Amino acid sequence: GMHNQIHSPKLHQNDFSKFINTNFGLMGSLVAILVFYMFNYTSVTSISRDAQNAVFIKYIPISLEKQIMYKIMPGILLNMFPIIYLLIFMICFIPGIVLKTIVYIVIVSMLINVLNNVLMILVDLKNPKLKWITEQAVVKQNFNMFFAMAFVGVEVLLVFILGMFINELDL
Repeated sequence: GMHNQIHSPKLHQNDFSKFINTNFGLMGSLVAILVFYMFNYTSVTSISRDAQNAVFIKYIPISLEKQIMYKIMPGILLNMFPIIYLLIFMICFIPGIVLKTIVYIVIVSMLINVLNNVLMILVDLKNPKLKWITEQAVVKQNFNMFFAMAFVGVEVLLVFILGMFINELDL
């Protein structure tokens, strides 16, 4: 009996490892990352944070596309932290995680990361909140936050749809 008791925790770990390499494990991981994306307001407020200086965008000799790239870079970089943390956690605590799963997580979460930041800066370009007094007000009184949440909601749906396809592809 003693022999079985020693090995039982390992069994649970293996069960979890099996789960993580399924499409549900993958979807769970991606949703966890997306939740963190929701709290990243860098891009959705990047134009608003410039406030009255936002007008200078039109006058400095850097193309609008380039400026937007520079403006979304911090948002994209910030969103890489939850991806990295989650992967480190998984690699340390889920011994059975397969490289394929890690690659899927990185590719999908990075695609959504870039998409998310592009969508959010477009929202802020379309509807910037340029009159504000404190930096906090930009975030708190900004209806654009609602879009940030809505995008993540839609992306979570996309992840589940994708998960169904990945099941077909055999993860």
